[in-house]
Amino acid sequence: MTNGQIILSGDRGIGLLDEENFRIDYPFQGMLEGRTGFLSADGKYLAAINDQTVNVFEVASQALTVSIDTSDVDGILSQVQFLADGLTLMVEKYIPSEGFADRRIALYQISDGAMTAVWSPTGSNLVLSPNGHYAAGVNSTIGLQVWSIASGGLWTTLPVIASRVSFSGDGQIIAVVELAKVKLFWVWDSFEIGRLEKDIGHIAGVALSPDGKLLLTWSDGPEPARLWTVPDFLPVRTLDIQGVSSAAFSPDGTEVALAGDTSFGRYDVVIDLFYQIGLNTYSPVTDLSFAPDRQFSAGQRLAVLYRPGPYHSVMLNWDITTQTTQFVQTTGTAFNIEFLPEPYGIALGGEHGTIQLIDANDGSLKRAFKGGATSVQDLTVHVSDTVRLAASAMNEVRIFTLPGSDEKNGRDVRISGGWVNSVVWPCFLAAAVDDGSIQILDEAGEKQEHSIIMPEGFNTLISATMDCSRLLAAQDRSVYPIVTGTWETLPSWELPEMITALAVSVDGSLAAVGLMYGSIRLLDMETGKEISSLEGHAGMVTALKFSPDGSILASGGRDGVVILWGVK
Repeated sequence: MTNGQIILSGDRGIGLLDEENFRIDYPFQGMLEGRTGFLSADGKYLAAINDQTVNVFEVASQALTVSIDTSDVDGILSQVQFLADGLTLMVEKYIPSEGFADRRIALYQISDGAMTAVWSPTGSNLVLSPNGHYAAGVNSTIGLQVWSIASGGLWTTLPVIASRVSFSGDGQIIAVVELAKVKLFWVWDSFEIGRLEKDIGHIAGVALSPDGKLLLTWSDGPEPARLWTVPDFLPVRTLDIQGVSSAAFSPDGTEVALAGDTSFGRYDVVIDLFYQIGLNTYSPVTDLSFAPDRQFSAGQRLAVLYRPGPYHSVMLNWDITTQTTQFVQTTGTAFNIEFLPEPYGIALGGEHGTIQLIDANDGSLKRAFKGGATSVQDLTVHVSDTVRLAASAMNEVRIFTLPGSDEKNGRDVRISGGWVNSVVWPCFLAAAVDDGSIQILDEAGEKQEHSIIMPEGFNTLISATMDCSRLLAAQDRSVYPIVTGTWETLPSWELPEMITALAVSVDGSLAAVGLMYGSIRLLDMETGKEISSLEGHAGMVTALKFSPDGSILASGGRDGVVILWGVK
């Protein structure tokens, strides 16, 4: 902000960083009421999206200043930005259509909500120049269009397909990320004035200093952030912070703020000082898994997998009894996690069919398996006289018998129909496939016994009771109970929102259903009747797991929060 206050925004809302106490405060929750919000640079106004309406509040008094109705055009409100004049609001609307979606940009007066300009640019997530003169939209296949705010007309089109852009403070220079390159252009005549092509790995974002003399690049993977001179790209400083999701210069250009996967970084440009603050705040939760053979008295553990970006993940092993972390570590790209019986550790499913077994005590790599060529979609474990791990991928499930010292590639079980998105393995192996089917194999995972055709083409989530009497399948807003043996599908249970996570309690009496907008519903397994609604997440529920003794339900969300719920 213009006063030097650092703002962090995400699924939990808009937070203000308290660097003295190493915490994030959320003072705007009363005005936002769980809705998406946008704060002006001077902190004077807060805009909240409410369906087709943008409500603008004065922060100091929390009074509603104006309510802007955008329902004259059908679509979804995606972004609101305050112009530098402090008087104008820019509202971006996504309009679904066949092929590429349309965008509408409209300018409104904050004083009375009157519309002053409207146009339809290409690209999305328009970036405003700090002086409010220009806007540029990314991800357009026809080039980077730069628009004049004053005229509402197209100023220029740059010959790049941009994933990120940044303007200098005066709006005269624009930095563009295209694949693994950064290009610099004069805005007034579109002339390219510099290009960064050094081998520095994936570039997730850029920021130009207000005076246009420095450029910051960062990665949402393991590569560090870096400062360069403009326009010749001489290295100035390497900032050792990983998994950066966002970064910015202070308005006077003397400081840089960076939000990493597990920490916040701040760099003083003047005195060349960089430091980090561990916030114990993580990125979206991808998966959860309890230690299967540990009691709470012996220190029950919960493994949590976070996904800060497309190129790496963060794994945390948490001792629930002492409420301390056993270890936290950054890994390569991982999609799912499964706690195995001792002494096999924790399994991570990643890219190119790779399954890593991680030591549950210190996070070191015990061994790795290599399945097929495609990414692992789900993991499940089956314990009988042996311990077997199943990993699903494209048109296959790979089965690994532990310890399997000589088994590197596993046994390939072919499953037709596309990606196998979800697998469970009580006393049968069930695989939910992209084509809308659920393939049922015998307990050994060798012989196909049945195929269930689901009514919708949506991604299917599955879970099963430990006694193998019921299989649950969820699609869109419906849960389908399936009687095992006969494989009869019973009447569905309907939920109010899209289902994003599913789990069955250890005793088979409860179904936990996670929903798109953060709610968790507990349903009676016999009737489907709702027993309780659990509210705590600020965004999509992404993972649900019951503890082995059935006393705890763990939930993870896109808001980066893990909640433990007591189950009676």
